[in-house]
Amino acid sequence: MKRILVTGGAGFISSNMIRYLLRNTEHQVVTMDALTYAGNLANLADVLKHDRLRFIEGDIRNPLEVADALDGIDVIVNAAAESHVSKSIEQGGGEFVTTNVEGTQVLLDAMREHPIERFVPIPSPEVYGPAESAPRPAEHPHTTPPPPGPPGAPGAPSPVRISEPPPAATNGPQHPDMAHVVRSVVADD
Repeated sequence: MKRILVTGGAGFISSNMIRYLLRNTEHQVVTMDALTYAGNLANLADVLKHDRLRFIEGDIRNPLEVADALDGIDVIVNAAAESHVSKSIEQGGGEFVTTNVEGTQVLLDAMREHPIERFVPIPSPEVYGPAESAPRPAEHPHTTPPPPGPPGAPGAPSPVRISEPPPAATNGPQHPDMAHVVRSVVADD
């Protein structure tokens, strides 16, 4: 059994992933959400008391909160993102950069102190555009092989697997891509 951290867990896509994980696997799920405009605790209302779910109100931009959330975690599913294009146009892009770029960097930096098996980014159509198929073909522009190792150590084995982003149109529990996403999260390879 794995312990999976789902960031941005009170969002629409991630709350459906959490529900799917709880219903279809035996894994423990920890979710962390800053509960901004995109995070709504009502999205998790039916599972908040589930014995395999722990909710943390926290921000991926905060290294201390991330370090606390990573305790005992095997897999990170990063679904925390600012993704409303109209909001970025109206209010500027600063919040998008700090969450989507710097927040992701905080997660990656924290992984140096906490051994993590897998990091799975969850994109939205606003980030990557629509996916044509699941899984993406090798020639897709957003499909890249994992790096050979950490910078400065060519050919060295990477300590964590960064999984291919799942298709961008994963948007509900009955969506056919949800099973593909969960397979990329819990795969043992």
